Amino acid sequence: LLVALPVAGVRMDLHDVGLIELWIAVSAATMLGFYLAVMRHTTLAARRAVEELLGGRAALTFYLGTVGAGLVIPIVIGVAGLVGPLPAAALVLIGALSLVGDFFAKYAIARAGVYAPIMPAGRSSAGV
Repeated sequence: LLVALPVAGVRMDLHDVGLIELWIAVSAATMLGFYLAVMRHTTLAARRAVEELLGGRAALTFYLGTVGAGLVIPIVIGVAGLVGPLPAAALVLIGALSLVGDFFAKYAIARAGVYAPIMPAGRSSAGV
């Protein structure tokens, strides 16, 4: 949306862009919350992966990269934009931090992943 509008020739002031970026950050935080809530109540492997993400080997990456850099800081800057106008550099910072947060979200989720075995324990594939 932030790329499509200028390409389409729609002129927007920085306040409107800041509102869109704030909306995107809040929406991403909400979707992440829904994802964690749903995954916590599905399969055993998914529950274990959520535990790893929130308090295990991927927790630091998740909290600092995804939540901190990718969600909290952009939302705080966006809320500050509601009080007064944001400079263009602040909008660039929001965009860059959002990209960093997206990277760390994918990295942390992959790192926390717990996979159910294809073959149940105790069975061998030799007789197949």
